[in-house]
Amino acid sequence: MPNQCRKIFVFDDDHDMLKAISQNIELINGIAIKCNSIYIANEKWKTHYSEISGVIIDLMMPTDGFTPEQRERTNHSKITGWIWFIDNVINGNFTRQDLIRRTLFFSGFLPDLEQSVTLREYEYLLTSVQKLDKEDNKRWELLQDFMNRL
Repeated sequence: MPNQCRKIFVFDDDHDMLKAISQNIELINGIAIKCNSIYIANEKWKTHYSEISGVIIDLMMPTDGFTPEQRERTNHSKITGWIWFIDNVINGNFTRQDLIRRTLFFSGFLPDLEQSVTLREYEYLLTSVQKLDKEDNKRWELLQDFMNRL
């Protein structure tokens, strides 16, 4: 989709990482819808969910804005992004299941995600969403490749 403006939902609590990802999105003429907290993510998702071309989300984030039940599911905040994704993109009032294959979990806690997903109904998501370790030396090239395929 060259020269087409794509809106990418970016959810990461790390300011520097959010900025770097957003700049990479702008390099491909995309628009980053930036969120650094659950509160902001909830609001921006409700406002923009129908316009989103892809999702880039961190796993480990603070749980402020979650219910006690949601907090219990985060494995000590290690998979907060996953829980937000399940509860909003997959099962929420503003569902966009078509984004499953256009979602990238960009995190250093990918093994925790694999170990934490025990509900059979969500196992297919682990093979459908894309995952990229923040420590990977080629992370920016791989991130660019993901965005170019949206």
